[in-house]
Amino acid sequence: MSLIAARIDESDYLSGNQIRDLQKQGWEIASHTWHHSTLTRTPIKELSYEIEKSKIDLEKWFTEDVETFVYPGGFYGPLTLEEVKKSGYRHALSTRFGYANLSGNPLELGRINIPP
Repeated sequence: MSLIAARIDESDYLSGNQIRDLQKQGWEIASHTWHHSTLTRTPIKELSYEIEKSKIDLEKWFTEDVETFVYPGGFYGPLTLEEVKKSGYRHALSTRFGYANLSGNPLELGRINIPP
């Protein structure tokens, strides 16, 4: 599940206890930034905060390594990729269609839409 760290425990979002329950059922925690900012429009000084702080806090709160990042709106650029890598994420998901393969960049993974 991709989490916006600043929203945890808000009345219209998941609580920390709900997230822990999902963890126990095998759900992986992924970061979706601190505030759900559009990263291609975020000033460089705030980029690290949005990407790295959410990882650090999610790991502290839920005692699990957060290895996956999900780009809000699927938007990212060279500076975003650099910050995601520097922050220690192993994978990152965009919103573009695509299959993962060994020759691709693990910080630019596409997705396959599966309708309900």
